Amino acid sequence: MENEGEIVAIKTENMNAVFSQLVKEIQIYPLLASVGFPRLIKKGVSAENGFIYIATNFLGPSLEDLANLCSRKFTLKTSLMIFYQMLERLEYMHSRNLIHRDIKPENIMMGLGDESDIVTMIDFGLCRSIIDPKTNKHIKFMGGKNLIGTCRFVSLNSHLGYELSRRDDLLTLCNMIVYFVRGNLPW
Repeated sequence: MENEGEIVAIKTENMNAVFSQLVKEIQIYPLLASVGFPRLIKKGVSAENGFIYIATNFLGPSLEDLANLCSRKFTLKTSLMIFYQMLERLEYMHSRNLIHRDIKPENIMMGLGDESDIVTMIDFGLCRSIIDPKTNKHIKFMGGKNLIGTCRFVSLNSHLGYELSRRDDLLTLCNMIVYFVRGNLPW
């Protein structure tokens, strides 16, 4: 194996899951091979144990872990530095017609070693394309949808049951930055 001895993060899921988020992640990883996204090292199926798995490069603490170490608040400068890198990550995802739909401090990790200043986005199980595969056009704006994402951070559109789009990733990012600057959310 080319990465022998490398420390990795492993994520598993039951092969019989009705809605497999991990299968979706496996499909997304090749589209996000860039700075600020985990590097997929290995994927596979363990039929004897009944699960599928991915192995990615091991990352540092989440922003939620770091916020807990800083009395739940970041300085304005730190928050803006995170915001800038997250805008770059979202711009990259959106340029590939993908939306994340679950931006929250637990899904943003810091790198390790020489990459300790790099913000890395993880968890693409709720990610989706904004292009309808049947029509090859942008998905339609519609209502009647279930809430998608983490309730305390998602945009108002998700709470109102609307189809999410790129704007909602940006609104959710802004909610997360407010959380870091204030130390809590205003709702």
